[in-house]
Amino acid sequence: MSTLKGKFKKTIGCLSLRAKGRRFKSATSKRSLLYGWLVQMKKQVFISGPILGMENNQEYREKITDILVRMGFDVINPWLREKVLYKGGEECWWNKVPTFDFIQRDLDDADRCDIMIVYLPKLSAGVCMELFYAKRKGKQVIVVSEMECLSPWIIAHSDIIVKNFDQLEEALKRFQ
Repeated sequence: MSTLKGKFKKTIGCLSLRAKGRRFKSATSKRSLLYGWLVQMKKQVFISGPILGMENNQEYREKITDILVRMGFDVINPWLREKVLYKGGEECWWNKVPTFDFIQRDLDDADRCDIMIVYLPKLSAGVCMELFYAKRKGKQVIVVSEMECLSPWIIAHSDIIVKNFDQLEEALKRFQ
C-alpha cells in the first residue's frame, strides 16, 4: 500500500480508497473523489471583448491568450469560432442568422468558464451582457479597461478591475 497525499490509501489492483475514514459504496463515487482530489483541472478562462466595430482589431485576444497559456489556464475564445462571420463585410449580417443560437453559443461558453476576462477599451453591449451573465452565474470576472469612468453596472459585476495586461497577469495569480 502507498499513501497518497496523506488522505488516501490505494490498494494495487482494485481501486479501494478511504478518505478521512469514509468508505465509498460505488466505483463512481471513488472515481469522482480520486479525480477531484488528485487531478488538478486547469481553470477555463473566457475572453470577452468587443467585436462589432473592432473586427480588424482583435490583437488583444492574442495578448490575453499568451498570458493565460503561459500561466497554465485553458482559454475559451469565441472569436476563433465567430471571426469568419465578421469578415464578410456585410453590414448587419446578424439580422440574417438565428439570433438566439448565435448568442446561446457565447452563453454556453460563459457557463463552461471559471473566470471571465472582460476587455473593455470601449463600451460594448455584447460584452456588458456577457459580463452580467457570467457574474449572475457565479463566475469570477476580471475587467481590463483604461476607461476612467466605468459604469456602476460594470463595477458591481466585476471582482477585479485592472488598467492593463501587466496588471491582469498579477490579478490572475490569485486564481492559479
